[in-house]
Amino acid sequence: MEHLELQATLAAYQAEVNAKEQALRAKQQAEMEVLLQRAAQGRDELQKTRAQDLERCNQRHANIVRELKASQKQQCLKFEAVLAKRVSEFKGMGGNFQFLSQSINSNYGSLCLSNIVDGTEDEP
Repeated sequence: MEHLELQATLAAYQAEVNAKEQALRAKQQAEMEVLLQRAAQGRDELQKTRAQDLERCNQRHANIVRELKASQKQQCLKFEAVLAKRVSEFKGMGGNFQFLSQSINSNYGSLCLSNIVDGTEDEP
């Protein structure tokens, strides 16, 4: 009889342990799902923030490029106006254009003249 009671007690204890273990596993699984959702949400927010930062950076770059091109165009126009004035003054004094272009190339070659001399111009 004692043996049967012991087996019944052990079986009841094992059933209780199994039930608690199942409850603990279910609780841990639920916590794991919450943590995974939170991690996914944080990852999505980080990706969204990075995409917005990249878009701002690209827009800033485009703005800078546009401003630099406009500035370069203004500088080229100003240079061309000065050059045209000097050429007309030089021609008015009976000068030869060939000698003028050589002296201009040596003095202003780094500006827009290279595009003017060879006949090519960059599109804005």
